[in-house]
Amino acid sequence: TPVVLTATATAMPTTAPTQSPTIAGYNAVPKLVEMKAVAVPVILPLTCVEVTHPVMRNSLEAGFARSIGFPIDKVTADAPACSRRRLSTDSGNTNGTEIDFTVESIAQDDTSLQELKSDIEVAATEGAIVANIQSEAAAQHVLTPALQTMPIELPRPEVKTDKRVMVTV
Repeated sequence: TPVVLTATATAMPTTAPTQSPTIAGYNAVPKLVEMKAVAVPVILPLTCVEVTHPVMRNSLEAGFARSIGFPIDKVTADAPACSRRRLSTDSGNTNGTEIDFTVESIAQDDTSLQELKSDIEVAATEGAIVANIQSEAAAQHVLTPALQTMPIELPRPEVKTDKRVMVTV
């Protein structure tokens, strides 16, 4: 049975990360680097309240990443329509919310970027993206009835390959 998203759903606990090894007298300094990425808008039958929930957002990112065989830390999900100030609330919107997935390319050459674009288009039209998002949402107990019953095949998304992201290395 589907689990309805509630405010009580929380992310799984994680262990504390270990410190980076450094040579005595030196400090590890993070550096911002610009990386090539692709942007993929996808409409899913979720409300803004559901999309902005941290556990649901993690399910979206993990499911999308798994559908294209990428590590989860290379995928981010954002819903720009949910972050804007509105005069009226749309928390009951059942038509869906456009979610912008950004995928950081592992390889930075143009050929790899085109292959990534092609892989995302295939994953969307063959149903891998929705099926993996449904699976992740179910595993994290945030699978909504609308997400559970939506068709898994998506129309071919408009993948934009001119996206750049800043990452810390």
